[in-house]
Formats: sequence, C-alpha cells, structure tokens
Amino acid sequence: MLEHGMKPNDVVFLSLLSVCSQCGLEHEGWSWFYSMKEKYRITPKLAHYACMVDLLSHQGNTKEALKFVNEMPVEPDKRIWGSLLSGCRSTRGSISIAEFAVERLTTLDLQNSSNYYKILLDLYTDEHRWEAVERLRRLMDENALMNIS
Repeated sequence: MLEHGMKPNDVVFLSLLSVCSQCGLEHEGWSWFYSMKEKYRITPKLAHYACMVDLLSHQGNTKEALKFVNEMPVEPDKRIWGSLLSGCRSTRGSISIAEFAVERLTTLDLQNSSNYYKILLDLYTDEHRWEAVERLRRLMDENALMNIS
C-alpha cells in the first residue's frame, strides 16, 4: 500500500492496532499508533485508544494502560474500561485497577453490572480475598443484582 503511494486511513490503522493487540506486539502497536498521529496526521478515535488499552493490559501492563486511559484526550467509554478489566482478568493484573474499571463500567453500563461484578468476584476468589468476596456479594444482594454462586 505504502509502496504504491497510497496513504492509510483511520480504518487501516484500526486494523493494524487490532492485529498488534491480538498478537501481543506492543512495540509495533506503539509505533503504528504514533505514526498514525505524527506521520499521517490522523487523529485517533476511541476505537484506536481501545486497541491500545487492550494491547497494554493483555500484556500485563495494566498500570501503563490505566495511565494511558487517564491521559487520553477523549472521554473513555465502556469499551475502554472493558478492555482494561479484561486485561486485569486475563493476566491476573492489579485488583485495584480492576476495581476502578468495574466502578467506571457500572456507572456507564448499569444493566450489565452483574457481569462486571462476577469478574471482580473471580479475581477476589483467585487472590483468596474472602472478605472482599462477601462484601461484594452483600452489595449485589442489596442492589438486587443477579445472584451468582
């Protein structure tokens, strides 16, 4: 494409970032993300940011992913917070970051809050944080969320 003088657009960069995320190519992902902005003067959209959060968090870099989210020039939506939570779950990342993501997700997507709480319960269970498990189950019962065992 580049060899034929065609310039990539935002969809091409979304595909590149998705591939980098799926393949765990963090360095390449950063390279494409920066070249998108600096070389091709394409402003990243929320989907591009979501790919970067997914890439970072699934590589176990949940703190870096959260920092990236906090520095984004656009307001994070449930895709961003969901990517971060998913990364925490798959890499057994920071529980405090997972809690923060769940807090944001339940604010943005109340109808699916029981799903987010279930992920958090699983993380607490894996870490043998039984008091946190009981506290979260009580919260869910008080708010009449789906009972999960």
